[in-house]
Amino acid sequence: RYYRSTDATITILDAEVGTDAIAGLAAAGTSRQAVALTAPSTPGPYYYGACVDAVTDESETTNNCSASVQVTVQSTVTEPTGRPDLTVRSPSVSDSDPAAGAAFTLSATVRNTGDGEAEATTLRYYRSTDATITILDAEVGMDAIAGLAAAGTSRQAAALTAPATPGPYYYGACVDAVTGESETTNNCSASVQVTVPQPQLPSGPRRPVQSSKPDLVVESPAVDASSPAAGATFTLSATVKNDGEGTAPVTTLRYYRSTEATIATTDTEVGTDAISRLATAGTSDQSIDLSAPSTPGTYYYGACVDAVTDESETTNNCSSAVTVTVPQPQPQPQPDLVVGAPSVTDATPDVGATFTLSATVRNEGDETAAATTLRFYLRSYRSTHKIIINYYGSVVGTSEVGELAASGTSGESVSLTAKMPAGAYYYVACVDTVTGESDTTNNCSSTVQVTVTAPNKPDLVVYNGFLEFVVFVYNPPPGGTISMSVGVRNRGGAASAATTLRYYRSTDRTITTSDTEVGTDAVAELAASGTTSHNKDDVTVPSSAGTYYYGACVDAVTDEFDTTNNCSLLARVEV
Repeated sequence: RYYRSTDATITILDAEVGTDAIAGLAAAGTSRQAVALTAPSTPGPYYYGACVDAVTDESETTNNCSASVQVTVQSTVTEPTGRPDLTVRSPSVSDSDPAAGAAFTLSATVRNTGDGEAEATTLRYYRSTDATITILDAEVGMDAIAGLAAAGTSRQAAALTAPATPGPYYYGACVDAVTGESETTNNCSASVQVTVPQPQLPSGPRRPVQSSKPDLVVESPAVDASSPAAGATFTLSATVKNDGEGTAPVTTLRYYRSTEATIATTDTEVGTDAISRLATAGTSDQSIDLSAPSTPGTYYYGACVDAVTDESETTNNCSSAVTVTVPQPQPQPQPDLVVGAPSVTDATPDVGATFTLSATVRNEGDETAAATTLRFYLRSYRSTHKIIINYYGSVVGTSEVGELAASGTSGESVSLTAKMPAGAYYYVACVDTVTGESDTTNNCSSTVQVTVTAPNKPDLVVYNGFLEFVVFVYNPPPGGTISMSVGVRNRGGAASAATTLRYYRSTDRTITTSDTEVGTDAVAELAASGTTSHNKDDVTVPSSAGTYYYGACVDAVTDEFDTTNNCSLLARVEV
C-alpha cells in the first residue's frame, strides 16, 4: 500500500494513494514495485512511502512501513531567460576592384553576442553610395539564418555582379531583428569598398609588357585571448601582404592549429577566408572566430595563403605561430556537510523520562553551505560505521540548520521521551544535502546508545510472538467464521494481577474498548517480562458484506505504568 503523509513518518493512518499485489516471497526474496501518481495541486512539501500488509506468522510487523521520500510541489513561476543580440561582423569581398559587370562574392558572419537563443531570421545584403550601411540602401541579396545559441555564429556569402558604371561602391549586410533582442541598433555591419575601374582604351599598336611577379606573405598573427577556457570562443587574426612587384589574383587564406611552433599546410585546418586581388604592397586584414580545444594543453595557431599563379616565392606563404594555452579547469569551491558523533543528556533514562539528543553539523568544504535540515533518527541496531542516507530508521525530530560558512559549525538538539519497552535504543543524526555539495556520503553521524530502564510497575501490551494481533481467514463469506491469535506481555518491571483480554470488531482503523466486543479470555497473573498466548476460534463475522477491523484490548491492572498501549493493532477482514 502506497501512502502520502504531511510529515516524514509513514504509517497506515496516512492517505492511501495506491496498492500493488505482492506474490509469495521465499526467504531473502524481494519484489520491486512502482505506482504512477499525480502530484497534489497545492505547492508545498509532501512525504511518500509504502507499507506492506502483515502475513501469517510474520516474526516482526513493526518494520512493515518504509522510510519516507520527500516530494516538493513547486509553484508554476517561469524563471526569466537570457536575451539574444545579433551583430554582423565586418564583411569581405573576393575582388575589391572588379570590372564592370564582373562577378564577385560578398561574405559576412552573423554572431549572437547575447546570452539567450536567437530564433531563425534573415541576413540582407546592401549596396550603398556612402560608407554607412543601413536598411535604406539598395538590397542586392539575402540569406536565411538558422536559430543561433548564445555565442553562436553563421558565416554566409552572396554571389553579386559589379555595377556597370565605374566608381566606388560600398557593400555590407544587416540581419533582421528577432523576438526579445536586447539591442537592435547593431544589426548592420561596417562597409567594404568595391571600386569599378574605368575601362582601358586602346592607344595604338600593343607592345608586350614585361610583367612583374606577386609574392604573398602572412604577417602579424594574433589572438584576442591567449589562455581561453576549454571550448571558449576566441578570435585569430592575420594580415596577408603582397611583397612582390605584380598584382596578386584572388586566393584563399587558411587558418591552422598545430601541436608545434611551426605552421604548415599539413597541420589541422580550422577555417578559411577569401582574399581579394592585392596590388603591390597591398594588404588584407582577416580574422576568424574559433573554439578552444576541449583538452587542456598548449596549441599553436597561424595561417597560410594559397600560392597564386606565377608567384615569385611560395616558401614564405605561412605565418609564424601564436601560442594558445588552454588551462586546466580550476575546481569550483563546494560545501561539504558532516555530522559529528551525537550525545545525550541521559544515557540510562527510565521509561517515559525526557532526555536531550544533540549533534553538531560542520561545513568541511571551502564554500558556504545553504540552509538545510538536521534529522534525528531511531535505529533498530547499532552501527560502528558511517550511515548511508536513506537507510537510517524512523525520524524522531528535526532541527533547522542555518547557512554555514566554510569551517562553520552549528550545534543542534531535540528533546525526546524514553521509549517502551525497556532496552537498548540507537540514535543517529543526518543532515539534508545542499546544492553543489562535494560529498554526500558523509552526511550522517555514528550512533549513540540509550538504554531505557523498565519501571517498577506492571505494563500490559497485546502481542502474538512478534506480532500484536493475527486473524486467520481474511476473506470469510457473510456470516462465516474467523479465528484470532493474540498474546499478552507484561513489559513492566513488576508482576501484574490477573485480568481479562477482550476481542473487538470495529468499522474503522482504530481498535478501542468502545468497539463491538466479540469475545473474552481470562489472563492469569504475569511476572515481569512474562507472556501468555490466547486463541479465539469460530468468531462469527457480520452477515453484511464489507470491510471490518478486528483487534484485542487487555483490561488495565492496578498501578499499571501505561494504559494507553493496552490495545493491539488491527487486522482487516473483507467479508
